[in-house]
Amino acid sequence: MPNYRNINVRSPFFTQKATTGSVVNCEIRLWKGDVVTDLPVDYTYLLSKEPTSGKSTFEVAELARDFLSHTTSLSSGFAWMELKLKDTIVADDTFTFLVSEGYSINTEGLQSTNDTPLYDFVGLPTATINGFANSSRIMVAQGSSNTIPYLSNSNGVDYTIDAYDASNVSLGLATIPLETNSSQMVKSYLITPSISSAYFDFDGNGRNVVVDVLRCSKFDVVNLLYVNKAGFKTKFPFILKSTEKISVDSESFSRSTVDYGALTLNTNSHSSRKRIKDTKQSFVLNSDWIAEYYVSQFEELMLSEYVWLEKGSLTLPVNITTSKLDKKTHLNDKLINYSIEIETASNYINTIR
Repeated sequence: MPNYRNINVRSPFFTQKATTGSVVNCEIRLWKGDVVTDLPVDYTYLLSKEPTSGKSTFEVAELARDFLSHTTSLSSGFAWMELKLKDTIVADDTFTFLVSEGYSINTEGLQSTNDTPLYDFVGLPTATINGFANSSRIMVAQGSSNTIPYLSNSNGVDYTIDAYDASNVSLGLATIPLETNSSQMVKSYLITPSISSAYFDFDGNGRNVVVDVLRCSKFDVVNLLYVNKAGFKTKFPFILKSTEKISVDSESFSRSTVDYGALTLNTNSHSSRKRIKDTKQSFVLNSDWIAEYYVSQFEELMLSEYVWLEKGSLTLPVNITTSKLDKKTHLNDKLINYSIEIETASNYINTIR
């Protein structure tokens, strides 16, 4: 598995050192670039804590999260973090992590340097698909594309990806090279409608990803690019009817239109005036009829804090305004599809000065 554990800093991450001393210092270094050659000499943050019951405990995720930033680039939103725990009694404890804006849920417990991490080198939910455990699915619309996000090779083991066409013929084995730069630690494998599946083999640990090609639709394809639970970017396609609205927030004020010099009333001037404060462009999108597996992906989309709308050549940062998710099943609901409401993350009228 990767030498550098990926930690999800939307959820807390704890580190702890046992000591017989009076205080433990935690040096936190955050940086982008190469994991070795770009390691800063000076720490980014220094935390100090007196021990409780012989242990000093630090929560570091929020500080790491402040260091991250996202664009539509699939490689953005990652950085290195080194934790160095020091007292004056025993040797330092040093940990190095790749950090991303993923999260864990309550039933998965706490993240810490004391737990046993579950390495997930493909950033998609897992399920048993076609009788194969630890598999995933991804949708791609006709005339469009999607990407499978995956962790790069960070320790030089055998790491390959093999994609197959609709006739289950290999499209060529790709070997994943060693990477040490934070911008290259998470990559994306391009999926088009000509691909039926992709198999990731990380040193004997396999993950099969089934590709579901969505049917042709008379409506334009809209993809929502989002940061998912693993902190990686992928897309959720919407191919059915979509609608668009413009909303306006305004205030009114009154003024006199009397010309006091001529003592006449100017009937061509506005005595009541409206000032527009905010304008928002919003959309309602509808998915295709989907497999139950995709309910997990839709949940991750709903819980994402970074979302972009892609429609043709247009890309817009958006926020999801839908606030409730009904977790549908084939047993209860028979057929499954979802609607989602979003609005642009900036004013429709450009007011940035």
